[in-house]
Amino acid sequence: MAGTIILTGANGSVAMHTAEQLLKAHPDFTFIFTVRDAAETDPNTQNLRQVIARYPDSKVSIHQVDQSSLTVVHEFASKISAAIAAGEYPRLQSIICNASYWNLVGDSELTVDGYDKTLQVNHISHVALVLRLIGSFAKDGRIVLLSSIGHYRKPNAMTSHLPEIPDDMERLNHPPSDKDKQGRGFQRMPPDLCPKNPEFKDITVVTVNPGGIGDSRVFTSNTPRSVKLQQKFIMKPFMSVIHRLVDPTFRSAAEAGVELAELAVDKARPGERGYFTLLEKDESDPITMDEDVQKRVWQKSLEWAKITKDNTALKEAVVLHIEVFVGVGVKRVVIRHLDTRFSKAPGTYKALKESDVIRFNLGHKLVYLVCGERNTQVLFGPPEIVDPNMFHILLMDTHWGMPRREIKMFADDKSGRHRVPLPGTEDVDPCQRHWFNHHQIYAEYLSSAKYTSILANTFFDFFSERLNQHSSSEWTTLRLYEFLRTDMVESAVKSMFGSRILELNPDLAKCYWQFDEVAGVLVWGLPRLLKPKPWRIRENLHAMVHNQVKEAWEEFNWNGPEANSDWDPYWGSRFAREIAKWLKESGFSNRTASGHTTATLFG
Repeated sequence: MAGTIILTGANGSVAMHTAEQLLKAHPDFTFIFTVRDAAETDPNTQNLRQVIARYPDSKVSIHQVDQSSLTVVHEFASKISAAIAAGEYPRLQSIICNASYWNLVGDSELTVDGYDKTLQVNHISHVALVLRLIGSFAKDGRIVLLSSIGHYRKPNAMTSHLPEIPDDMERLNHPPSDKDKQGRGFQRMPPDLCPKNPEFKDITVVTVNPGGIGDSRVFTSNTPRSVKLQQKFIMKPFMSVIHRLVDPTFRSAAEAGVELAELAVDKARPGERGYFTLLEKDESDPITMDEDVQKRVWQKSLEWAKITKDNTALKEAVVLHIEVFVGVGVKRVVIRHLDTRFSKAPGTYKALKESDVIRFNLGHKLVYLVCGERNTQVLFGPPEIVDPNMFHILLMDTHWGMPRREIKMFADDKSGRHRVPLPGTEDVDPCQRHWFNHHQIYAEYLSSAKYTSILANTFFDFFSERLNQHSSSEWTTLRLYEFLRTDMVESAVKSMFGSRILELNPDLAKCYWQFDEVAGVLVWGLPRLLKPKPWRIRENLHAMVHNQVKEAWEEFNWNGPEANSDWDPYWGSRFAREIAKWLKESGFSNRTASGHTTATLFG
């Protein structure tokens, strides 16, 4: 006989789809859906009733349970427990702890119990509900908890605010008034309940980050106008674009809802425990494994939820691990996809002292920092693990601006950078060995003592000319910073790429420094559609360089003595000239040539 499933906050955006998936795909179960307001005047509850009406043979009931009142929650738990004992409902298969509340525009709100409303609805009431009903579960029951990337103690794509566990945990219930309403809050994070009692050993607890839900109604309630506008004009219309190009966990409520339903009936990740991102096994923040933190959170949660040995079957509650943690600094989640920025991770040093492997988000990219000789050897020992060309190819796309077809010419070359091709690539045409040929030009014209000396002398001569333009016979004021950003940079550009590039583009140095500010964003930040300014700056610099490349091919005499000279005004250094020549002969466009110059300018 299929069991009973309780879904809290059942008229929410994700929960509505969870409810429909349960009713449609698992009709043998009995469903208890709780909502804050069950009145017919509540539009969200009416929408839930419309979903239920599509499945007239289902065994489902809606209960009004306002989780801002512990009295209401305990009364509901007592009612359900008694009904299961009397055989009115089958034993519990699952409780999906979905109900939530936030307020990003006002100060902390206190409930009738004297607790912070966000904390009580999201956490305390779920603790009370689960522990009151733990004795009513089937032996193979499951508890599904919801979390987010906002619980990690580091900046991420969803929030730049860092969570914390205060020493005085009462601060969670009585946070001080703060102008930063979005930075003071609580994300629902109940502990994993893992009792010693063998009666409950097969009950599994999963905590899931369902992803960023772009069409969630949560962004329209108690949120700043800017958040509402972001959802209306960016998140919802460009959801698929954000999912594909920025954040693969950003998706619709419908997708998340279906997965929650399958987790609840133990069809997804059957028999497993722990923390998941979508349906992939993941690791929660390391502090959730801290036993001292676990004990403090657990003890305080029992006190707040008014759980005693007399009202729970879990007589000896022992927390073996907490999948996600409570913290006043766990900031209310606001999708920051419109404003992803690079920022220093202040906890990195401390984290490295605790572990040789740490994980963090750099923009929308997941990054692992691996330290220690042994770990590094294990990671990079086998050559098949890491593609040495991966980052280079990424820059070809984001910095060089190479056409995709020409990037593929590099990507398809598996013969390596050494003179002898890698095993299995011996038959590759030498002209198609792009990595090797590119490397050879760098080795000969940029690394050899002869040409590096020539390049250094050329720079010294041009820099001396700029210095001589400033008077040496009278006092003058020189802005050192601007001097370095213009005179020194232009001398370096002239020595490497010739004088014509500056004559054609007087603002090249200015554009270079603009590019310097956004170079990282081009690699790790948002795509052009969502944040076009960095890409415009790149294209401005490319256009300037393209002018130089185009003129050089039109005006330079490849049959004259300048073809073998150490420097010329069109191409500049021998290195730049040989690179341009090789790119042209290998079938690459002027776009790639100008991109290569741009990348070399940037270093």
